[in-house]
Amino acid sequence: MRVAIYTHGETNDAWPCAAANCFTFLTMFRLSAQSLFLCISSLALPLFLIGVWLIPGLQADWGVVLVAMVGIVFFSGIGAGLLHLLFPVRISPDGIAAHSVWGFRRFIRCEQIGAVRQFSLLNLHFLRLYSTVDRKVTWLALFPSDPVSFRDAIASTMPPDSPLMAYFRVA
Repeated sequence: MRVAIYTHGETNDAWPCAAANCFTFLTMFRLSAQSLFLCISSLALPLFLIGVWLIPGLQADWGVVLVAMVGIVFFSGIGAGLLHLLFPVRISPDGIAAHSVWGFRRFIRCEQIGAVRQFSLLNLHFLRLYSTVDRKVTWLALFPSDPVSFRDAIASTMPPDSPLMAYFRVA
C-alpha cells in the first residue's frame, strides 16, 4: 500500500506504508519558523542580559556582550529551524498526528478526541487533544506556516460533532 503525502501542494506517492493502520491521504503542516524564532529570542536575550547584569562585580565589556547577543540570535534561528523541520503536524481523515509535550509522536483518531483545551506560551497557541481511549494528550500547535490551509484541512477532515470542530467554530 502506498501513501500520498500532500505538503503545500506538492505530492509524493512513493512513500511506502510500513504500518497496518496508516493514512490514505495525509496533509502535512510545519510550524511557523518566524513564530518560533520570536519566542526563543524573546526568552533568550532578556535572560542573558539579566544574567550579565546580576553577576556581582562583573565589569562587562559591552562589545563582547553585543557579539554574544548576535550569537544568541543566530542560535535562536537555528533552533527555530530545527523545530520547524522536526515537529510537523499531519492531518488525515483518520485523525491527527502531532506530538506529546515531551516531543514524542502521537496519533489520535477523530472519534477518540474526547476533549480539547487551549494552552498559550509567549503567544504560541496549542490545543491539547485528550483521548477517550488512553490517558495520553496530543499537543496540536496552532501556528503553522500556512494557517489558512491548516484550518481548511481541519474543517474538511474532522467530523462535525468533534470537540476540535467545536473549538474552530468558536475561534
